[in-house]
Amino acid sequence: MIDIFRKSANQLKLKIESMPMDVEEELRFKHYTLLTALALPTMAGYAGYACFQQAYLPASFILFSGAGLCAGWFSIYRFRQGRNAYRVNTLLFSILLLYLQTTGGGDGSKALWIHIFPLIVIFLFGKKEGLCWTLGLFAAFVPTMALAPEAPDFQYAPEYIVRFSLVYLIITAVIFRLEHSRSYYRERMNAKNKELEQAMNIFTSGPVAVFKWRNEPGWPVEYVSSNVADILSYSRDEFLKGGTTYARIVHGEDLDRVREEVAFGSKSSKGHFAHAPYRIVKKDGSVIWVDDHTSVVRDGNNEITHYHGYVVDISQRKKYESRLKEQYDFLKTLMNTLPCPVFFKNREGVYLGCNRAFEKAVGMRRSDIVGKSAHELAPAELAEKYEEKDRALLAAPGLQTYDWKIETAGGMKREVIFNKATFVDENNETAGIIGVITDITKRKRAEAEREQLIAELRDALEKIKTLSGFIPICSSCKKIRDDSGYWSRIETYIEQHSDALFSHGICPECSRTLYPELIKD
Repeated sequence: MIDIFRKSANQLKLKIESMPMDVEEELRFKHYTLLTALALPTMAGYAGYACFQQAYLPASFILFSGAGLCAGWFSIYRFRQGRNAYRVNTLLFSILLLYLQTTGGGDGSKALWIHIFPLIVIFLFGKKEGLCWTLGLFAAFVPTMALAPEAPDFQYAPEYIVRFSLVYLIITAVIFRLEHSRSYYRERMNAKNKELEQAMNIFTSGPVAVFKWRNEPGWPVEYVSSNVADILSYSRDEFLKGGTTYARIVHGEDLDRVREEVAFGSKSSKGHFAHAPYRIVKKDGSVIWVDDHTSVVRDGNNEITHYHGYVVDISQRKKYESRLKEQYDFLKTLMNTLPCPVFFKNREGVYLGCNRAFEKAVGMRRSDIVGKSAHELAPAELAEKYEEKDRALLAAPGLQTYDWKIETAGGMKREVIFNKATFVDENNETAGIIGVITDITKRKRAEAEREQLIAELRDALEKIKTLSGFIPICSSCKKIRDDSGYWSRIETYIEQHSDALFSHGICPECSRTLYPELIKD
């Protein structure tokens, strides 16, 4: 029987809480419902007793008041006419109390019912209207007591009237003070709630939904912020009344992992945990990514009863991350495709990364390069130069180009050009240096060979210029005078002043002149 009563009371409570009224009106209606539930059996009992005593008039009046109480409750429940129903029933209750008072007499026990009047009306109507009802009834009671008929059953002793009045006024003052305190703290609480609501509105104005889950299979939702439909496309009622559990909307491929994270986080002493991003399936079948930050709620026995948390839609962020990853992979591929070694380091000269050509040049893997300085990768005489140039570039951010050397994996030194530039962080502060190394060893050799060839050509040119100047030659014997004044044969002079060599022969004309007998026409 008690279980049936408790179940019915809980169902009625849920119905009242689902009614569209503010918290204060809901509390008044609950109070009125409790009053009705207690008053009806009492009034029925008194009416039955009155009928047994053949006092049909008071029995009818009590039953009429009970009917008015029920009608008032139904009008509030059905038509939301709270204030008017309270006023009508308060008026009927006042008349009933006056009737009981006038028929009390003797010990005055019936009149004592008036003492519950301040408790009821001050709470139902608040301080001002409730006090008016209370003092109005008191103003009607006292004269009625004092002017009671001469019959003994209707008379009240003067001492009784004084004590009755003092008790009534004391009860009224206490109830008024309690209501005043309740109103004061309610206003403070409303102000705090308003601040919290404003903070919540700010918090939930973006892609954030606040949840309260019960620690039951599927994580039923006990509370969810009003903006949930904008984020997950499910309405509040679908979560709170429609039976849609939170586990139902988690993507099937992520659900087991989310369960494991909840189990692990529940054992943590911190009392809160964060999920790795997971997917939610919206009502229309589309998928979004969310971040979930959850707090664990325990009861007095340290048992988990609920989880509080907020869910953030990070789908847009995931798109940006995906694009950034694509760009990063592209740049990484591009950098590894470059034939020139590329490296980058922070302000302290510690290598942050490099491409494959740099790995090949120094004969080390990237994982062995990152986190090390130039002195850990190169001989001291080369590393000192690197660091000197790095300091100069960091002191005057921009571009830097210079020739220097590197030592390869085989211990060979190569001539290179360093092209460096500084890069900045999110605060536009210089964060480090990126550099490209160009091997110019072959070019240096070619330049050396070219210089040697130029020198040789210059020497030959100087010699050719000497032979092309004014050369003193004998007009008879054709000997040439050198710079020392000696006369030499023309062949000897040319051989001394050039790389030319002579071989001797005889031309056809000279042959006919010198040896005519041998030459025939």
